[in-house]
Amino acid sequence: MTTQYKNLINGELVDNGQWIDVVNPATEQVIGQVPDCGQADLDKAVAAARAAFQTWKKTSVEERRALFAKMADVIKANSDELMRLLTAEQGKPHMQAGSEIAGCVGMTRALPMLNLEEKITEDSDKRLSRTRRVPVGVVGGIVPWNFPVLMAIQKIVPALLSGCTMVFMLAAGSLAAPQFLGGPSTLWFTSIVYDFFFQAFNWPRGAAYAFILLAACIAFVMLMLRLFKVSLGETIK
Repeated sequence: MTTQYKNLINGELVDNGQWIDVVNPATEQVIGQVPDCGQADLDKAVAAARAAFQTWKKTSVEERRALFAKMADVIKANSDELMRLLTAEQGKPHMQAGSEIAGCVGMTRALPMLNLEEKITEDSDKRLSRTRRVPVGVVGGIVPWNFPVLMAIQKIVPALLSGCTMVFMLAAGSLAAPQFLGGPSTLWFTSIVYDFFFQAFNWPRGAAYAFILLAACIAFVMLMLRLFKVSLGETIK
């Protein structure tokens, strides 16, 4: 039976009865399902995060750091299972998947050590002006397909550490884009570059292909600028 992974909203695992298949890119077999979310699901998640914010913002930085230390321990204890899931869902070789999970452990321990110190903008005989960063509310986070776990940690830890709450979703890039444009067996130029670097370890050829991709992107951008009669300076104002 295919495992169904549900949304975590307000401390509960929930779904809406609609599912998206998760395909192993190596075997093209369905290895799981995730909820096919819509506006109603997003509204519920945001409402729950807003309610939780009223309590979370009052916790001390020390309390938040202690929770992240426990979170790092849990990730480390389950690193083998997370590595296998990452390989099956995303296609990373075990060595790279293991490195990503190990990086998550280290980052979950390191990022909480950051401090948001007050900045004195003026200290004179007339006035003392300070800038202090405070929690603002709900933060939205989306990660790409290539480093889904590591980049999730990069967003989750700073947001929660600052006293905000978060609604987090994974980008569907590695699943939706291949299906829309030709199926999971479609060969992507970026995948070729990645394979040269990290699987064949052919750095000269990988660099050459990466340069070709960069040149093609620059040529495309310049063509579009000329087509629409827009200068490069106008695009960065």
